[in-house]
Amino acid sequence: MNVKSYERLSRVYDLDWGDFSIQYIEIISQLLEQRNIDRAHILDLACGTGNLIIALAKRGHACLGIDLSPEMIAIAREHAEHYPDVEFEIQDMQNLHLVNRFDLVTCTFDSLNYLTDMAHVKNMFVSAASVLGSGGLFIFDSNTKAMYRNNNGYTHAYEFSKVRLIQRMHYDMKSNIAETVFEFNDGSRETHRQRPYGLKELKPLLRRTGFSIVSTHGGFKGRKYNRSSERLICITVKL
Repeated sequence: MNVKSYERLSRVYDLDWGDFSIQYIEIISQLLEQRNIDRAHILDLACGTGNLIIALAKRGHACLGIDLSPEMIAIAREHAEHYPDVEFEIQDMQNLHLVNRFDLVTCTFDSLNYLTDMAHVKNMFVSAASVLGSGGLFIFDSNTKAMYRNNNGYTHAYEFSKVRLIQRMHYDMKSNIAETVFEFNDGSRETHRQRPYGLKELKPLLRRTGFSIVSTHGGFKGRKYNRSSERLICITVKL
């Protein structure tokens, strides 16, 4: 039985993937400190179960998370029950409907790769720019072609208490689309489609949508970005 993305995966997401975005805390804290911002207003696009912005709220920031998945937002709201400075909404990051302006917008853990058309990426960049003030920061990451090539054919089995699943990934170089299929022991199956993006194609689009690149990284802890990097981390500022 095919189900929509994160309908089933949401229930076990935090058991393996939930802490990835927490790695951005150090980068974000350094950037805000450099700008003398003690209490930032932060928007997290495709926030998932909310772990990143809850961690930022614990540091005194006012945070809003948006995600297209009602299942992920429901879990995020449960996690944030005791944090009044965190809110969540179900919204499409390509077409934001928000009144407030933010000091920082984030979009992490290859959420951008779910936008499989450059026009959709442009829509997301325009949306991010629309809710940032001049000089506001936009941080995102992207899986690159190297990541999908290197992991083409990847298969892994997980067992979480009573839930078992198998993850299979296939990358079609001709269509430039990767499909990751999660097969659950209850017979349900989720297919996640992604497209890789690198700095070469995103840099002109960032410029056209009003952003200037501050720095790029190939990972955390100072890892440099280059052609062989499996991940692009991009820190930009709105002009």
